[in-house]
Amino acid sequence: APAPSVLAFERHIAYRDGAALHARVPRDRWCVSRKDLVHFRAVVRHYLDSKELEPVKGLDEFDSKDDRIGPSVHTINAQVIMPVTKRHGSMSWALMLHADGLVCDVFVTHCWQEGILEFIDKVLHNWPRRGRHAYCCMLCNPQNLSISHMIRSPSDSPFAHALRASRCMLAVPNEKVSIYSRVWCAYEAYLAYSESKVIIVASAPVPHLWWSVALTALLLAVVAGLSFCFYIHTFKDEAFSASWLLCIVVALVHTMIRPSWMSRARIYTLVMCTGHAVGITCVMLVVPPTDSTNTEMLAPFMTLICAGSVAAEADRLWGQQLEVESKMLRLGHTGRVADAVASKPEDREAIMGELRRSGAEAQVDHAIQVLLDAGISSPSLQVAAAKAGALQQASAWKLSTMLYTLSLWLVFSVEV
Repeated sequence: APAPSVLAFERHIAYRDGAALHARVPRDRWCVSRKDLVHFRAVVRHYLDSKELEPVKGLDEFDSKDDRIGPSVHTINAQVIMPVTKRHGSMSWALMLHADGLVCDVFVTHCWQEGILEFIDKVLHNWPRRGRHAYCCMLCNPQNLSISHMIRSPSDSPFAHALRASRCMLAVPNEKVSIYSRVWCAYEAYLAYSESKVIIVASAPVPHLWWSVALTALLLAVVAGLSFCFYIHTFKDEAFSASWLLCIVVALVHTMIRPSWMSRARIYTLVMCTGHAVGITCVMLVVPPTDSTNTEMLAPFMTLICAGSVAAEADRLWGQQLEVESKMLRLGHTGRVADAVASKPEDREAIMGELRRSGAEAQVDHAIQVLLDAGISSPSLQVAAAKAGALQQASAWKLSTMLYTLSLWLVFSVEV
């Protein structure tokens, strides 16, 4: 029977000597593209749907119908990556697809205990805008060949070469264990931090985000409609000022208060206050005011405030997801690289030996703590942290706050 289209790519791959190929191609070019990851997800999905993947009793008892987590990377490596690449010469999946290699832009650090679908979805969702090719060990190292001689010195390993060549690093949390409890991930995070790379914590797409935003916008529109119908016959100029004053006060209070279990109630209150003010404003545009109120900028101001109030719901959901990812990064992490483990004891000994000889253990712990606190790292943030101390959740920003600020700037610029 002909192979399904998702597996047809194998027919176009020539057999090559994997060992010779990896000796020829520089280590920092063992990379895959975003398109390759999308295709690899389709390959995994085909194996799951066709029941060709076997759960590992007691270790990885995955549900083949699950499309969120999936089998662990260990299982996918043993049952997909190794068999497929062995048929074509035992090179890595990356060099199987791109025999001359690809320039590394993005370095991905992750843990093999995670689900493969969870991993791919997070990487695709957080793929840097100008990133072209990424290094992730499961696809970029030759899984059928021994690379022990390449990682004897961690600072000269393929991981280190790719990380130094990259522009940024994606740290991918998972539901099983903190990546920082794995010695390779901790070491990679330290290298990226010490090399002043941009480090981003990958997060999963927020489920039902647009449905929630759409329902919030619908609530605002309904309240605005009711307000318009009520005030069209009983409009008073004082109602306009009072409604917008109330709306701005509620918006400022919501912006300044930390997220809590009351966040949704605050957002609904904000949306209803905004809808009430919008309804009155629409009446004002239909019925000219008796005073000298300037209506020139009402439409853009109203649009920005409405967008900000609806965006508050998106901010709430993004904040919740950020909190989930933050907890995943702390799951099982003790705060000491000395407690980190590895699948191969010799790898742990090599890394810990290098850190002890260089006296860098404390620096590793510090780098990881900064990442846990801030959720992101960049050269400028490192300078800020050195001067101001811990930067809590520096990766968190609010679209609603930006829109509210822009609306106020618009009003004051017109006044001036």
